[in-house]
Amino acid sequence: MDANSTSVFTPTPGALASEHLGAAPVLPGNVLWSNDGKIVCVAHDSLLIVTFVNKELTRYLLEPPFVSRTHIAMSKRPENMQYPLPPPKIDESNEAEEPGAVTYRILNSFDPVTSANARELSLAKPDCDCYLQAVWGPRGTAPNATCALVALTTSNRILLFFPTALNLTWELTAVLSDTLAKYIDLVIDTYDSLPADPYMMIPLARASKRQKKEKSYAEKCDFMATISIAWSSSSLLAFCGKRLTTIWQFDQDSQTFLKPEPVAAIDTGVYGWPSSSVWSKDSSLLFIGTSSGNVLHIGLERGKFVIKQVWSTPGHQSVASVTATSSSVVAASGHTITTFSISTGAKVSSWTAHTGSITCVVAKQFEDAIFTSSIDGSIKSWEVSGQEVSIKHLPSKGYPVYGLSISPNDFQLSCAHLIPPAARPCRTTQADTTYTRVSGGLEHFATAPLSDTTWLTETLSKVLNQKSDRISSLYDLLALCYHDAQTRSSKDFDPQLFNEDNQDAKPIYLPLVDELCKEYASMTDSNTTWKPPKQLQVAYQIWSCLRPKSCPTWIVKAILCYWAEKGVLAASKVNVSLSVQTSALLMTDYLWITYHEASGAHVPFTLRPATKAAMQTIYSKYGNKADKARLESNQGSLPPREFCNLCSAPVVLTSDFLTATCTNNHELERSFMNFKLVTSNEVWKCLTCEAFADDEGSASTFYMSKEDKNIIHCRLCGSYCQQLTY
Repeated sequence: MDANSTSVFTPTPGALASEHLGAAPVLPGNVLWSNDGKIVCVAHDSLLIVTFVNKELTRYLLEPPFVSRTHIAMSKRPENMQYPLPPPKIDESNEAEEPGAVTYRILNSFDPVTSANARELSLAKPDCDCYLQAVWGPRGTAPNATCALVALTTSNRILLFFPTALNLTWELTAVLSDTLAKYIDLVIDTYDSLPADPYMMIPLARASKRQKKEKSYAEKCDFMATISIAWSSSSLLAFCGKRLTTIWQFDQDSQTFLKPEPVAAIDTGVYGWPSSSVWSKDSSLLFIGTSSGNVLHIGLERGKFVIKQVWSTPGHQSVASVTATSSSVVAASGHTITTFSISTGAKVSSWTAHTGSITCVVAKQFEDAIFTSSIDGSIKSWEVSGQEVSIKHLPSKGYPVYGLSISPNDFQLSCAHLIPPAARPCRTTQADTTYTRVSGGLEHFATAPLSDTTWLTETLSKVLNQKSDRISSLYDLLALCYHDAQTRSSKDFDPQLFNEDNQDAKPIYLPLVDELCKEYASMTDSNTTWKPPKQLQVAYQIWSCLRPKSCPTWIVKAILCYWAEKGVLAASKVNVSLSVQTSALLMTDYLWITYHEASGAHVPFTLRPATKAAMQTIYSKYGNKADKARLESNQGSLPPREFCNLCSAPVVLTSDFLTATCTNNHELERSFMNFKLVTSNEVWKCLTCEAFADDEGSASTFYMSKEDKNIIHCRLCGSYCQQLTY
């Protein structure tokens, strides 16, 4: 939603985009980015899913929106659920109940209230729970290499959601808390009761005549209660409960999606209730902040997860949020930020960061830097040492910031505000229901000023150098370029203005793609083989999402020349089967025609000596004399090697790879994998540039190794592909 299109929520002037949320979050940390271009915003009654680059909608819309939204409403409470535990009947002979039992009795009683007593009505429960938290899984935890979503509710239900077609609806796939309940039922009697909390003032229970073996109702509820969830990049799920923290291996092929038993079960109740949890970047360490001001360092020791160290925050204030950089653990409690060294276990630094209570702290992926948010309405950037980094476009005051999340590649910050009810009622009715309840707001910011795009190219270089597979998950960069382009006036999109010297009038993606092309051109040598075109693939992603028709044609040609050369060199060293000989000839033809027609490109399209020798071998094995003569003389035209599946007319390969047409002008699709025409109704379609590839099963060919055939990456832009059946 445009920042100026609503009067209900006043956005921050430096925000890239903002929108008003009709519901309010229950707990801090209610915003989270996924690796497949989605954001989840947790409210009490629903989960808002914001999807960027939803190209699946092109099957029904010619020009689908860049951003699509959907809500996962809270379903009614099932009758056969195992959470929460129903309260026992009141024993009238014993007036004093176990410590904590009264609280759980009030929370877990869902009997219908028929009385007109105001006090009893206030304790009545609705048919639905409330969402507390949601976490994303890594790539591949849901079908088509997407990310699964796990949500936690007030009744301790842990729900697993998978996206359906078009990402417009989400199905409740499993209730993971049922598996957790079965395990706890088996092991609950093996744990002793916790000692009495000296800080909790409760009435003493009546002395018992004999030692009880069974756990009390309050203790059972403590074991069953899950407060925080963390999902690692290696698909380890940590369910942090009031008493037990269990670590499970997520298994998509299992019927319950979890292994029968957890990887580890750790008794963390003595250190306080968990308030926040996070995995380290390598998924080997788990850090849990507790309500007692402790930070638990859980790691592998002799093949088992154990508590390796316990840190304490100043004043033992409850830890509101915890995160981990590459070398430190950062905990937020009250107004204070405290950092601890992972390697030495020592306390590194502690400083007062905000005037109000801190709600969230998040860490960058590629730097030892953090961002913090507070109820004072500000978001600040810090070095781990405690030195503040000034970023002027971030909010410094206003609505309380209740959620904060940094995108997977450090390009964007997304935050959620808590908006109080309006102070002025309607003049006519004196009570406008639109403004009388607490609501929320969602905003997106760049992690650095957009006036200088140097940080953009530097961050992207870190992404490409440190994580080569990250090129398939650059949705936060695409969203940043899209939001920036949307803030420009319509005249800025006039192609005549792109050549002007006024840098402020140009969208930031223009200098970015120019820098990417120059970087790849500097790496390319006419005497060596083509380099992996990661820079060009990123540039093509940006062009295909913002201005597909304005993308320079040489970018696609250079990308395909790399794959064609790689395939030709591989095919020349082996005897390929009859079914893939056409692919070898088409790749050889493509190298010849791009060399023959190349002009005005930033990179040389010359035939390298080794490549030309491989082309001669391909033509000698599978071609004819005319093919070899055309290669030697560099004159002539390509013969048709395929025919239209609609009219059987010949189809000649051209340098314009993406627009294949037969002589009767039937438009056809060409596979980026084998360079042949797509003839099957089972295809792979790119989720970013919408290119196609045939589904060739599990057969290994010269252009495709024995990699996981369930995950295909587009060779044009490097993004993930999904499997479709037409």
